[in-house]
Amino acid sequence: MRWILGATLVAVGFCVFGRQAQAQTSPCSIQPNIPFAGLRYTCTSTSSHTIEHTDALRVATNAWRTRITARREGGPDVFDVTVDSLSAPLADPAVQAVLTDANLSVAGTGYGVANPALVSSSTTSVDTLPVSSVVTRNASVAQVSLSSSTALRVVCVGDLGDLAQTPPPLPEAPSCSPGAWKVELRPSGVSGMLPVSDRLDDTNTHTQTDRFSTLLVTGELTTSHFEIVAHALPSPPCLATPRQGTIGAGTHYECNSASRHAVQHDSTTSFATNAWSTRITGHLADGPPLFDVTINATVSPELDDAVLHAFEDARRTVAEAAGPGIPVTGPMRLSSSARPVTDAYLPGAAKVLRLKYLLNASSGLTESAVCVGDFGDLIQPPDLFPRPPCPLGAPSAMLSPSRFSTCGGFIILICRFFYDEVVSTHVHTQRDVYAGIYVTGTLTTSHYELVAEGTTSTLIVPIILSPTGGSAFTSELTLTNRGATDAQVSYLYTPAFGGAAGTATDTLPAERQRVIPDAIAYLEGLGVTNAGSGGTLRITFSDHSSADVVSATVRTTVLVPGGRAGLAYAGLPPSRLLSQPVFLCGLRQDATDRSNVAVLNAGDSGDGDVTLRLTVFSGDPADSQSKVLPDVTLSPGGFVQISGILVSNGLALSNGYAKVERISGTAPFYAYGVINDQITSDGSFVEPVAASPVSPITSMTLPALVETSAYETELILTNVSSSPRTLRFTWVSPSLTGGQAAFSIALLPGEQQILPALVQLLRDRNVVTIPFGPSLAGALFVSDESGDLRGVSVAARITTITAGGRFGVFVPAYPGGSEATTSAWLYGLQQNAETRSNVALVNTGSTDASPSTFRIDLFDGATGAKAGSLVSSVPARSVVQIDRILASYAPGTSSGYALVTKISGNNPFLAYAVLNDGAEPGQRSGDGAFVTASIPSP
Repeated sequence: MRWILGATLVAVGFCVFGRQAQAQTSPCSIQPNIPFAGLRYTCTSTSSHTIEHTDALRVATNAWRTRITARREGGPDVFDVTVDSLSAPLADPAVQAVLTDANLSVAGTGYGVANPALVSSSTTSVDTLPVSSVVTRNASVAQVSLSSSTALRVVCVGDLGDLAQTPPPLPEAPSCSPGAWKVELRPSGVSGMLPVSDRLDDTNTHTQTDRFSTLLVTGELTTSHFEIVAHALPSPPCLATPRQGTIGAGTHYECNSASRHAVQHDSTTSFATNAWSTRITGHLADGPPLFDVTINATVSPELDDAVLHAFEDARRTVAEAAGPGIPVTGPMRLSSSARPVTDAYLPGAAKVLRLKYLLNASSGLTESAVCVGDFGDLIQPPDLFPRPPCPLGAPSAMLSPSRFSTCGGFIILICRFFYDEVVSTHVHTQRDVYAGIYVTGTLTTSHYELVAEGTTSTLIVPIILSPTGGSAFTSELTLTNRGATDAQVSYLYTPAFGGAAGTATDTLPAERQRVIPDAIAYLEGLGVTNAGSGGTLRITFSDHSSADVVSATVRTTVLVPGGRAGLAYAGLPPSRLLSQPVFLCGLRQDATDRSNVAVLNAGDSGDGDVTLRLTVFSGDPADSQSKVLPDVTLSPGGFVQISGILVSNGLALSNGYAKVERISGTAPFYAYGVINDQITSDGSFVEPVAASPVSPITSMTLPALVETSAYETELILTNVSSSPRTLRFTWVSPSLTGGQAAFSIALLPGEQQILPALVQLLRDRNVVTIPFGPSLAGALFVSDESGDLRGVSVAARITTITAGGRFGVFVPAYPGGSEATTSAWLYGLQQNAETRSNVALVNTGSTDASPSTFRIDLFDGATGAKAGSLVSSVPARSVVQIDRILASYAPGTSSGYALVTKISGNNPFLAYAVLNDGAEPGQRSGDGAFVTASIPSP
């Protein structure tokens, strides 16, 4: 992405005619200087200079952020540049320069480039918008005048150089700068009236360019997207050029033509050539693919007619599904890789040949016409140009008859100077499609996607529970729509423990957040009957502004003495649903805790049933065993929970983990675990870990490791791989000696270690030298001797022990690359008599040692208005927590959401919230529910 603000005005040297003859065109206009013989020169000149500022500048002004894309119709974006400016896009020279570049990127023979079309535009208020490499431009115009005197004078106009200020009277020769033009002003005439003289008026434009390292804008930010599309033109007419001779004339026609055909072969063949496999998908925002085609050929996608036609087919399919007024974006290239192959088999692949044939036609003794342009779908090019009637789209060229003449004293029937001629380079494309080809060369595999944004978004809530049906638990549902338009909400409820399925609809106004204390009671109020005690919920939003502006957050709790205890989890977009095997780690069964595992079919009614297989593994290397549980078949929305999984089906394990995999069906699924305290029933939500991540994981960050007088941390390490692992940890806390503590832990293949009271364990091993007492808190950074943490799970439980059991939160470690880089949203914040919200920020320090500065904007869920803001600086590899953030920085806001924006610093970051039971510390149970941030799509 290129950041530009304003543009440097390039100084141009102008020329002007004086009494001398000049070869260049003058920028000066010349009129008589009446009443007698004199000349008046009106000229334009420029001056410019640049000032470099190394400091930042805060400006109270409006700004424009303009994205410009360009493509050929039916093709992918080949140009994508974002420009920031302090003036409206179409009035800004920098934007104009980019538009010119965009035009050039898609222009070409046979294409017409339309004016840029405004795809989208929105305006928001910004407090401190950071922009780097900033240029601001200030221009002022000053009139400079000079008249001749009694002597001849030569003055300079044009480029006045890089002047910091508007110049005094025009310079005089010989001190003209390079590129400045000289004008002679003749002496004043002798007259009894006013002197008659030559006079020069120059409009000098003085431009000052200030460059700042950083600009912080406070005002309105207008974000726009302009698109330039080059449309293929019909076969262009011939270019006619006169053929000039000494005694006659003719016409030369330079033409283009083409023909195409496809040959289908039922056989296979082998080629020593490069090949391309191009997958094209199209879907509604967050929806399943509506179009999915793979095209294999020996020509690259941008040159392959079949790929370009597939782009248009995908666009048409998605547009019809989205409905009128919904733009279709793309095709965007999601991935592309090239690798050498030997005898790689590509089904349904095509060998594409492009051959050029030079065709000629000349006039004879009579007037004649030939057809040029598109010859149609011809197997072979014609021997000669066809005669009229011409195929559709093929223009005709009229050839005048040859003439008799005398050349060199002899009578020649056709003199070379007296005939019309047509020359055409005919491109013949033959596409031979085979049942399959075996390729030896380089295979390039690419995936392009077309998406209709702003249509529908679906979130899957794994479970909601209600005491109205007999459950001990209640699920609080928080819905957020931070978009600019109202969202229509549709619910599909599928019971898990008896009861009936049902549907309901509602509306969630723009920029609002709604907290629903009992989700099932709410659905029953909308017309869902006999819902039972719990089930899965499919939430579909429509008519909202974009896919990432809506969210659903669930907090499921149980009543305990003095308050509530429980856990939180988010509604799952399609990107978080599962198709590949996963592990659920950290499970245990003992006098203190019990562990449940739940699985669900997350597909819709058209996806069909799915069969899942669960395998339980012992985490104790001294008792290595595994057991495959009976397969589970689920219909769409179906849910099954295996309670006490480590002691189910004949098992008797105290420490273990489970693998979940799909063995039949195509529907997406989801799986999660819950660790419940045996006394309080306080739960920890255990998210799935991919069994075979595609990309290496070089590091992980556990955002919180804590020891205080009330809280302790349990570390959970699981090695699901078949190799021994040695994990390296660095705990960073300002209260530690030297600010950090480093240690290593070895894990055997298949081993799971659950380490309660970790800080005391480190103290016992002399890793931590500070005695128990002071509060210790900080982030834990994890790496592996192999450099790749795939196959390893790291998590923690931070708990407090009471007379009635334990309360706390379950905190996952985040793999490197999954962190936020610019901004993150936190939904479901509350501040009322029962609940308070804390927010924490972690600077991972994974890029460098620079601190990061964050702005947190708080929005009132009841009105959508901005309710408060704060700025916080976080050192590298450090954590900052803001307690009771709504009460402290948005007083009066009982329900809200927050936007975290990094305004300086180079490191990725983590943001999370904790919903605590109790308006103040020490009130109610104090139990926390961990809420992870939502990171906007790039």
